[in-house]
Amino acid sequence: MFPSSAEAQSLLWKISGKGLPQESYLFGTIHLIPAKDFFLPGGTDSLLLASKKLVIEMDISDPTLQMRLMGSMMLDSGKTLASLYTPKEYDYLVKKLEKDYGIPMAMLGNMKPILVQQSLMMKQMMGGDFKSYEKEFMSKVEGKDIPIVGLETLEDQLGALNSMPLEEQAKGLLKAVKNPKEGEKSLGKLIEKYKKQDIDGLYNSINGEGEDLKKYEEDLLANRNKNWIPKIAEMAGKERIFVAVGAAHLGGETGVINLLRKEGYTVEPVLTKN
Repeated sequence: MFPSSAEAQSLLWKISGKGLPQESYLFGTIHLIPAKDFFLPGGTDSLLLASKKLVIEMDISDPTLQMRLMGSMMLDSGKTLASLYTPKEYDYLVKKLEKDYGIPMAMLGNMKPILVQQSLMMKQMMGGDFKSYEKEFMSKVEGKDIPIVGLETLEDQLGALNSMPLEEQAKGLLKAVKNPKEGEKSLGKLIEKYKKQDIDGLYNSINGEGEDLKKYEEDLLANRNKNWIPKIAEMAGKERIFVAVGAAHLGGETGVINLLRKEGYTVEPVLTKN
């Protein structure tokens, strides 16, 4: 059974039972957060450094990753960002992105709208002064003989993102440009819920963020969670691991916590102070 809201006020969870040689740990991240809001619950570092593996969604230390990402996020031959809009809409988009946010459309004109929207989000909310939980954890285990393992490949992640049709992506980008305050407000609410370690609230926010995202929840969250469970179970069955995935993947009926419990594991919150 999924934990109550009161129980779910934690980003850090202990996995035990079902014959595991020792407990492992599960941590809910937010992939990018303003540096001023970054924090770690007490004891996180020691649990990470006592583990034999750091397990994240995707191994971002791969030197070929950036090149593969850029290649995969290009529109198919013959398509451009402009072709997804009316001339009036595209002209408005270019002017707003270049003038208000300094995003050069000459460089992004052949990119899928969802990548352009991510660039916009970073400019709107963070202005470059942000941190990545995954990169922070990776830096902590560097030189410590703690290997980093990915639960999925870049292609797996892009497959989930690409489940959203280009037309839907284009609408989302235009909406974000027209209503920047709405996007900033939504992201601000997510960060506040994250700081409260409210994984129920985070899951509900992501899953209930209008019909645009809700239609793709199965591809973006549920199916990926299901694919991760046997991999987590196999690694935890051999040694202590520290799993760090997006906090929205933890909550809900098809969240990682509930799926592990259905497999017979005990998953308990590690309640600590920030």
